[in-house]
Amino acid sequence: MESYFIENKLSELQPQMEIIADDIGTNGYSSTRLSELGFIIKAYDLHSKEMDAFTDQSSLSRKERKLNLPFTEEDIQQAIKPYVSKILSGGQVAIITNLEVFGGDSILIGQPIRSEGHLIGGLFLIKLVSDYSSAQTGFYFTIILTASLALILTLYIIYRVIRSMINPILDMTSSSEAMARGEYGVRVQETGYGELGDLARSLNILTSQLEQNHQASLKLEQVRRDYVANVTHELRTPLASIRAMSETLCDNMLVDEEGKQRFYHSILHESLSLQRLINDMLELSRLQSGSSAIQKVNTSPAQLMERLSTRFTVLAEDMDIRFTITENAYHMPDFFGHEDRIEQVFTILLDNAFKFTEPEGKVTIDANWNDTCIYLSVTDTGMGIDMEDLPYVFERFYKSDKSHAGPGTGLGLSLAKEILTQLNESISVEATGTGTRFIFTLHRSIKS
Repeated sequence: MESYFIENKLSELQPQMEIIADDIGTNGYSSTRLSELGFIIKAYDLHSKEMDAFTDQSSLSRKERKLNLPFTEEDIQQAIKPYVSKILSGGQVAIITNLEVFGGDSILIGQPIRSEGHLIGGLFLIKLVSDYSSAQTGFYFTIILTASLALILTLYIIYRVIRSMINPILDMTSSSEAMARGEYGVRVQETGYGELGDLARSLNILTSQLEQNHQASLKLEQVRRDYVANVTHELRTPLASIRAMSETLCDNMLVDEEGKQRFYHSILHESLSLQRLINDMLELSRLQSGSSAIQKVNTSPAQLMERLSTRFTVLAEDMDIRFTITENAYHMPDFFGHEDRIEQVFTILLDNAFKFTEPEGKVTIDANWNDTCIYLSVTDTGMGIDMEDLPYVFERFYKSDKSHAGPGTGLGLSLAKEILTQLNESISVEATGTGTRFIFTLHRSIKS
C-alpha cells in the first residue's frame, strides 16, 4: 500500500510539472506553491545555472530562498546530477529512488523546458518519501477503519445468517438427546428455512410417533400385567376350592355319603367353571389373532329368535324373571352376518342380564332398523352399572364388583365385542336408570 500511495503521488505530480515547464518556456516564469508544501523545485538553464522562474518566490531574496530550503544547493545539484544530461537532451525522468545526499527514498521528477520548440533548460522536483508519513498514516487509518467496519458488518451478517441455521440444528440436537433419554414430549421450532424447516417438521413427526408408540407400549405392558393378575385371580379361587375339597375327601374326613356327594358336585362345578374360563380365553385369543375366520351370509332371524325364546323362557321362569322378545325383534329384516356368532352374542348378553336381574325383574330383546342397519337391544332391570364403570365393561375380566367375587369369568362382554368387531359391527352400553341396555348393530341383507 505504501508503494501504491507513493506511485499515485508520482503520477499526480508529473502532469503538474509538465504544465509548469510549459509556462516557463512560454512566459519565462510560472506560478506554483509546491515549494511552500515542502517540495524542492528548481529550474536550470543549459549551463546548469538556476533560473529565476517562479513568481511566488520573486519577493524573496536569493539568500532567504536558500534559507527556506531543507538542503544546500550543492546537495540538490549532486542529487539531480545523474539525470541532468537526460533532461537537457529532451528526455523526462519520473522515478522513486534512493538519494544518498537526502538520506532516503525520494520522488524525483525531471522535465525539459522548451521555448518556441528550442530546449532552454530543465525543471526538477524532489520530495522525500518520508515527508508523506503523516499522510500515509491518515491513509492507512482510513483504510484500516473502513476495512474494520466492513469486516464487522460482514461478520454481523454472517452471524445472523449462521445463527438462523445453527439454532435449529442445536434445538434438533437437544431434542434428539432428549428422545435418547426417553423424553418424547419435546418439540423443536419449525422456523428454519428450506431443508432445515423440513427436517424440523420431520423430527417433530418422528417425536410424536415415538411418543404414541411409547404410550401404547406402556398401555400394553399395563394390559399384560392386568391380564396376568386377572387370570391368576380367576384361576386361584376354583383351584384352591378343588384342592381343599380333594384333600378333605382324601383324608376321609367326611364319613356320610351325602357330604361326599356335595363335595363331588362342588368339585365338578369348579371344574366346569375352569373349563368355561379356559374356553372363553382361547376363543377370545383366536378371534383377536384372526385365526378364526367368520363367513358372513344373508340370514333370516326367525329361527334365531325361536331358539332364544325356548332356551331362556325356561330359565326366566325358574328365576321368576319376565323375559320378553318384542314383535319388532321377531319380525326384523334379514341381516348379513353369521347366525351362530350372533346367537353367541345374544347368549352372552342374556346370561349377563339374567345374572344381575332380581326376581320379578324384566329382560327384553327389542329391535328397530333403517335402510342399512338393524339396531338390536338387550335391556334388563337389574342393579345397573355405575357411570364411571361404563367405559370399561368390554375390557377383559371386567366385573362390576371390584372384588371379582361375582359369578362369571369376566370375559363374556369382551368376547361379544370381539365377535361383532370381526363382523364389522359395533356394540355399546348405556345406563337406563332402572337397569342396563346393550345395543349392537347388524347390517341388513345384501340383495342379489
